[in-house]
Amino acid sequence: MSFPTALRRPSIPHLAILATCLSLFGYLITGYYAAQDAAARKLALRNAPPETVSVVDFEPARDTGLAREVSIRAQIETSFAMRRPMMLYGQAVHALIVPLLAPDATMSAKADLIFGYTVIPLRRGESDSEALRRVLPETELEGRYGPIVSLAGQRLSHPRLATRIAKRIALWGRDAVRQGPMILPFEGPRAAALSKVPHSNFRQFFLWLTFAGITASAVLLRAQSQIARDRRLSRVDRHRAWSKDVTSAKGAHSFVPLIEQESLGRSPDKDQRSGPAAILQRIWPLRGR
Repeated sequence: MSFPTALRRPSIPHLAILATCLSLFGYLITGYYAAQDAAARKLALRNAPPETVSVVDFEPARDTGLAREVSIRAQIETSFAMRRPMMLYGQAVHALIVPLLAPDATMSAKADLIFGYTVIPLRRGESDSEALRRVLPETELEGRYGPIVSLAGQRLSHPRLATRIAKRIALWGRDAVRQGPMILPFEGPRAAALSKVPHSNFRQFFLWLTFAGITASAVLLRAQSQIARDRRLSRVDRHRAWSKDVTSAKGAHSFVPLIEQESLGRSPDKDQRSGPAAILQRIWPLRGR
């Protein structure tokens, strides 16, 4: 099976058009997921929030509501809090990641086992204590390792990041559940947090990339058309009839227009027509001889 030459060796305009199509596809995909998230947030506001469960008994499939909303009761382990860069709704942010322990860690046999994490995006120049006071709700009880609170927020999908954090905590001599839930707490009331649709830089990036690809494709196609036109004109200039010494019928066929090539090779005294009318026309001048 053979492919066309254009497919085997794509030109630069073809590659630009392909990149434009891919960026447009990315823009449509990100727009689709953004619309899905906005619809889920509106629907979640019409329903009651999910029931609060202990971080030990948390099951993602069972305890996650619409718009990935969760409500978890846990003990905050502030001594193992860490700062890490991460992607959050298409934006690169620095976040404070705080481990979550069992709320009854004072009586549990695995008192120091880390079951999950809360993620707090940091503002510029903000300290860890300021971020905790800004986001965390009121303390219900004071546990062995930190305050016991009920966190209402959204569950993030960062399993690889959770695994890397668990490995890092293991180097510090603490055990952690691999791929534990990562909770982004609501800032302020639930209704205000769900009504705020996060801005995605990915969608804006794909939009500008699509516009740039369309412009580049148009310029490259025009340039390719101009180059092909110049090549045809230069080929015609090189093969003009008066620029060559035509010594054969084959050479004449190469440089004479098609309408004149029909008469090349014919004898001027020989009529090419045939049939009874042609025979009568040839013998009519001989009738008086």
